[in-house]
Amino acid sequence: DLSLRANADGAAVAGGAPGIAQHEALSVGGHADFILGAGADPVAAQRGDVSLERAGNAFGTVSVIAGSAALRDADGFALTASDLSGRLTLGGGGVAQAGDMSLSTTEAAGGAEVLAAGALSLSDLTLGAASTLESGGDLSASGLDLGAGALTLIAGAGLSADHVTAGTTRATGGTGLSLADSALGDATLTATTGAARLDRLTAGALSATSGDAMTVTALDVGAATLAAGTGLDVSALTADTLAATAGGALSVA
Repeated sequence: DLSLRANADGAAVAGGAPGIAQHEALSVGGHADFILGAGADPVAAQRGDVSLERAGNAFGTVSVIAGSAALRDADGFALTASDLSGRLTLGGGGVAQAGDMSLSTTEAAGGAEVLAAGALSLSDLTLGAASTLESGGDLSASGLDLGAGALTLIAGAGLSADHVTAGTTRATGGTGLSLADSALGDATLTATTGAARLDRLTAGALSATSGDAMTVTALDVGAATLAAGTGLDVSALTADTLAATAGGALSVA
């Protein structure tokens, strides 16, 4: 395990709060804490930044209290119990973080950019600004709160999400999409080659497209445009207007 702390009392620091950076790859077999600022609620201006982006890093689980944080390692890791007054970046610069990633119980006031080459698991995240969360494999998400912030979810394979609160939303699942129990602004939802299932959603204007079947249940939206590659089954839909097309059977109840 490893614990690195700086400015733990949150006092004003001449020249700005200290940060954590690296010159060589870092390997931590267990849990790593990077804490820059005081306790759980430091003065945001006195939180330094964490920049650990060497591709050869090896982390197990990581917790960060800081301003902004940019992290990367060789084969995937878990970020948990973290609090940032700035932005979270995992796999930035258009170069995906290797392996599978897990993010849980984390707040980032400046939002997040996450690009994972493998699967991506997200739970209990509070993101205070527009965020993009992308995986090369499956993406699962539960408990994402962006307030009115814009959200982009992209999965190379299946995308499954529930209990999401966001503004303008774009969600794309390469091999299928499931979204439930969520409140969104205008939303564009796509299952590129697979089926789509939408349950118990509220949204502004909704555009949903699937390469295969689509099931829609208990939606309350503005203008709704639904297009299914095969069958389309719609029930308990409240919408200002509805345009629906299907490559197979079409049922609206």
